[in-house]
Amino acid sequence: MKHLLLSSLMLLGLASAGGAAAPTPTPLSTTAAIRDAAAQMHEHHISSICITEGGDLRGILTVRDMNGKVVAQGTDPSAPISSIM
Repeated sequence: MKHLLLSSLMLLGLASAGGAAAPTPTPLSTTAAIRDAAAQMHEHHISSICITEGGDLRGILTVRDMNGKVVAQGTDPSAPISSIM
């Protein structure tokens, strides 16, 4: 799991192979509120975040996902992330 997560973070430019990583947000669970994902993205100035379930990577939630599935469709920000995946 850690290898897959590190690989995903490297693809997103949030970590480097040399081990010196930029501060990264904690991955969020599929049960976390959409609002929590938006807050973490805003706080860390990032446009995507890793979503996990039971310690396994389930996907990457992006700002584009948030715009299309939350803002445009009027999804309740307190709904779980799983509702837009």
